[in-house]
Amino acid sequence: ASWSAAVPVAGINSAAANDHLPFVARTGSQFTLAWVRYDTSEAIPWLNKKSDLFYATSADGLTWGAPTKVTTDVGNIVNLYPELYENQSGQWAFLWLGTRLGDPKPFELAVTSAGQYPQAAAENTQLSPGYSHRVVATVTPGVYLGAWVQGPEGAQDIYYRFFRK
Repeated sequence: ASWSAAVPVAGINSAAANDHLPFVARTGSQFTLAWVRYDTSEAIPWLNKKSDLFYATSADGLTWGAPTKVTTDVGNIVNLYPELYENQSGQWAFLWLGTRLGDPKPFELAVTSAGQYPQAAAENTQLSPGYSHRVVATVTPGVYLGAWVQGPEGAQDIYYRFFRK
């Protein structure tokens, strides 16, 4: 490992597509990295007509398993701003913004159910419209804190809410 230089994540990056918006978490005894992959027709993912959520795991942060595609939507569906969060039962979930139901909405999927998309994915209706949704469990059983960005272009602000789940 290099402590002073940026190092590409070996085995993760695609030579034929763009990989963007990474989010990494220590999920038990391993690291899980989630990111967005999209074709090279646009330089940034939110301008592309299609993007997918991918993930990979690593025991040490140096050697990664093969990238696994989570979202399998056909057509122009955009999936952006992935996050991983641990629920109060110790289970990890992906949270991301997706357009599979039309307007962008936050979706969740248990990491253990990654191969069961879209059936096992659910819209998180506790979070308001916006982007870069983040969730963390509180010390109160069943209560979570969510934060995100919303507002008109050029005047976005950070919002939050506590919610039960």
